[in-house]
This record gives sequence, C-alpha cells and structure tokens, in this order.
Amino acid sequence: IFEEFRKLHIKEEGRETRSIKTWEAQYRSVINSEAFLVTARINDKLISAGYFPISDRHCHYGSSASTRQMFDKPMFHGLLWKAILYAKSKSAYSFETGRDYIVSDSNKLDFVSTKELQIAKFKSGFGGKVRVIVNAKKP
Repeated sequence: IFEEFRKLHIKEEGRETRSIKTWEAQYRSVINSEAFLVTARINDKLISAGYFPISDRHCHYGSSASTRQMFDKPMFHGLLWKAILYAKSKSAYSFETGRDYIVSDSNKLDFVSTKELQIAKFKSGFGGKVRVIVNAKKP
C-alpha cells in the first residue's frame, strides 16, 4: 500500500520530489505505529492517500496525493476527517494540518505559491485554532 502511495505521489506531481530514503523512513514509522495512512480506492485502484505522523498527544498532517483527474470530487476531505477521528480515538490532544497564511489584497505573499495558498485554505476549513509557531535560530 505504501509503495502505491509513493507511485501515486510521483505520478500526480509529474516527478519524484524526494528521495526513496524519505519514503522508507515514513514506511518504517507506519510499521512502528509512529504514523498511519488513510487511503481511498475505486475499483481496487488507489486514488487518494494521506500520511500522518502521530504520538501519544499529537498528530500531524504529513503528506498526501490524490488523482488530479478527480479533483472535482473532493475525496481527500473525507480522508482528512477520518484521520482526525482516528487520531482522536488514539487520544491525540491536537491535530496539526500545517501552515496557514493570512492574505488580503494589500498583503500579497510573493514567497507562497498559489498551490500552497489553496492547500492552506482547504486545511483551514477543518476548524480549530490557528496558532503562531516561531522558528528561532541561534546567531
């Protein structure tokens, strides 16, 4: 199943975006119950999948892939909701969907692609609280 997910990701991105070592590390995390996958199939063909690292208190949306030809049918919405419910059943206190961007007409973000803005908008639709995360570096 994990290899099918990797191949779907490559196909839909049009290229391999990361090394096989990262996929192997993610696979090991699933085997070791440090992460889980949710998947959707039509006629036994994988059409959408998501990867979610989880600890005893926190779950994180890691990555996903969906068949672009079916984007008019928002299949990953249900998978993300299923992942949230599964994380809750495992006693995760929080579920992080990733970055969100506050954008207005006067505040255009040149460093964020249209695709990233659309993904953030999709994920923000699942509610919850937006929290500021500060990345600090030592000088």
